Amino acid sequence: MNATRRKRLGSKRSASQAVRRHPSAAVIRGAVMRIQSTGNAMSNHQGTGAPRQRRTPPSEERVLDAFREDPTASVWSVARSPGLSRGTIHRILKVEKWHAYHYRSVQELQPSDYAIRRNFCEWVLQKHEEDSTFIGNIMFTDESSFGRSGCWNTHNFHVWASENPYAPIPVRHQRRFSLNLWAGIINDKLIGPFQLGGTLTAEKYHGFLRRNLKPLLRISGLLEEDLTRIRLQHDGAPAHAAGIVRHQLDGMFPERWIEREGPRHWPARSPDLTPLDFFLWGHVKSVVYRTPIETLQELHLRIDTAMRSITP
Repeated sequence: MNATRRKRLGSKRSASQAVRRHPSAAVIRGAVMRIQSTGNAMSNHQGTGAPRQRRTPPSEERVLDAFREDPTASVWSVARSPGLSRGTIHRILKVEKWHAYHYRSVQELQPSDYAIRRNFCEWVLQKHEEDSTFIGNIMFTDESSFGRSGCWNTHNFHVWASENPYAPIPVRHQRRFSLNLWAGIINDKLIGPFQLGGTLTAEKYHGFLRRNLKPLLRISGLLEEDLTRIRLQHDGAPAHAAGIVRHQLDGMFPERWIEREGPRHWPARSPDLTPLDFFLWGHVKSVVYRTPIETLQELHLRIDTAMRSITP
């Protein structure tokens, strides 16, 4: 070991020794008294504290019955009933392979939604039996907004240091920016994304359908004869239901568009039936917002990278 390295290691040791905690006077006096009385400086904790509780089959069954009766009960409340400690409750649950599962957010459904959703799914299955290419010709579409903050989660990131650096993350920005994107999925092809710009209105959506949709489909490799078989699906957003939009769809996809007021009704509150809601947007945003975004150009680049990473 050279002199420079020895000097560096020595300085590190001296720095760590400078911040090392030393025993207080009370600790030293206690050690001296134990040596004088027992001849041993170590404390003896045997016989102190609450006695260890033994698990028995009846007590284990009572614990499991309590959670079966109320799965949302806390360990603290269950421990009070049979007179067991929380540690004993945790050991019982661990041995029996019980786990605390988190709630899952879902879309609220109205009582009338169930029959409508079932009818739609039965219609799709019937069409698929008649024509195996039917589902592959449905173009599912949706819009989503990407902002500066997004869904960035501070719990997924850490700053390693010997002391807490109190690293700040700005969350309320004075300079805000966002993008409103349209995308589609048909069979194994991803269409777009296309930037709509600002809040979606009937005029913007109508202009997109009239000027931009067919070029996007051709860029994705769809031929002119494919366009005559496509069924366009979109949800019940107000811009989708406007008269000028419905008239445009009647010309582009006669009797072949799916919407809440279209030739074929799309069931309301059904994000689980479209691949953009249950896969695309969630996946793209998980990639885009892995780290904070500083500029609009960076947001564009990350969205493009995330979209290109998706393969059939």
